[in-house]
Amino acid sequence: MEEQENPGELKFSNNYTKETEQASATINKPENQEKKSVATRKSSVSGPAIASMILGILGLIFTFTYFLSPISILLGIIGLIMGITSNKKSRSGFAIAGIATSIVSMVLGALELASCIGFFSFISNSIRDGLDNFQFGPFQQYIEDAQQTLII
Repeated sequence: MEEQENPGELKFSNNYTKETEQASATINKPENQEKKSVATRKSSVSGPAIASMILGILGLIFTFTYFLSPISILLGIIGLIMGITSNKKSRSGFAIAGIATSIVSMVLGALELASCIGFFSFISNSIRDGLDNFQFGPFQQYIEDAQQTLII
């Protein structure tokens, strides 16, 4: 019986010759392989871009502290300047994130500073008005007499 050949079937041969071995050795030689070198590419992320983002995040952290909102505004201004200058040189995500966080920290810091000034203004006016209208009870007569004697 003869074997019929199937065109889709793979045939394996046990014929391993010295030529096959030499061809395999030639292909696998290190000289023939491409040299894999580590390419040193310049990073597109600049130091000022990262600093801008860090200053923006620090500014956001300082907005959560009521009395340090002026520091938040200052960090936001510095971070915004650094972010804009680094974004002009090379567009990077760190620069854009630095610009965004700096703007948010400046706005929130300004709102917090305004509310702080308004709050203390309200408190001082309330204390002043309260002391002007305060009645000292039984000592009120003595206080009025003392005021009259001092005026004369």
